[in-house]
Amino acid sequence: MLAALRAKAEPALIVEDAEGAASEAGDVVAVVLKRGEIVSIGSAPEWWGTIREPSRKKLLAGGVLDAKVVADVTEAGGSVFAVGWESGPMSEWELTPPGDHDWVRAEAAVRSVRSQA
Repeated sequence: MLAALRAKAEPALIVEDAEGAASEAGDVVAVVLKRGEIVSIGSAPEWWGTIREPSRKKLLAGGVLDAKVVADVTEAGGSVFAVGWESGPMSEWELTPPGDHDWVRAEAAVRSVRSQA
């Protein structure tokens, strides 16, 4: 059985084998983000367990990655790519492959919902 657990606002958790409507019940298999985007929960990237806590917090908070987070991720074996427009300067960094980026967004959603429960 699948069930979507929804907090007062987005995001929502999709859980498998849920016996009730508690966010702790069942295994989270996906999250529903803003505008209905569904992101599956996969395995944490290998580098996640070796980066420093401040970098984890910044990644989970979203937004622009600073040089310290970029260095922490790449030193731990993760990858990032620079984003820039036309011939302008690099404006920000993003995690790659996309699965790493999606996992971080999904993990942030799970923590957000569970902290509100």
